[in-house]
Amino acid sequence: MPRALRGRFALGSEKPGDKVRDHEGSLSVGLDTEQICRALVSRLKASASIVSGVAAVPDLDLHKVRKYAADKVPVQHQDKIRMEVDLRGKTVTIVECRPPWHEMLEPEWTRHGVARMKYSSENHKWTLYWADRNSRWHVFDLIEPGSIDSILQEIELDRTCIFWG
Repeated sequence: MPRALRGRFALGSEKPGDKVRDHEGSLSVGLDTEQICRALVSRLKASASIVSGVAAVPDLDLHKVRKYAADKVPVQHQDKIRMEVDLRGKTVTIVECRPPWHEMLEPEWTRHGVARMKYSSENHKWTLYWADRNSRWHVFDLIEPGSIDSILQEIELDRTCIFWG
């Protein structure tokens, strides 16, 4: 039995056709390993076809955003502040991360969105967004959608002090 499946199904001495409970308590008919693997493969194939229908962000553009974020904070200060890049579908978000103020109160680093960019596969352009005080994102309408280079240049210039303060 693959390790990933051990937590999902209570497998042991049951035989095919026996009733078993999974970790959520749902009652199901016991399956042999081959049946479980076939079911998982078919689920993965189904989810892969959904993902493949979405046009991905160009790798070169994603590399440029990651390089921009990595170069933003000098190495000697990365224990106090980090810049990370989150990717979700066609949306790329530059995130500022800060260490906890007090280990007992917040053990995790805090994350604050700096800028968000959405890629349009129809026209191959990026749209820039800014976050308000409630972390809601709005279109930055002072520039038109464009190349990732023009978007990153606008974030760096920050004419309105909306990205870097």
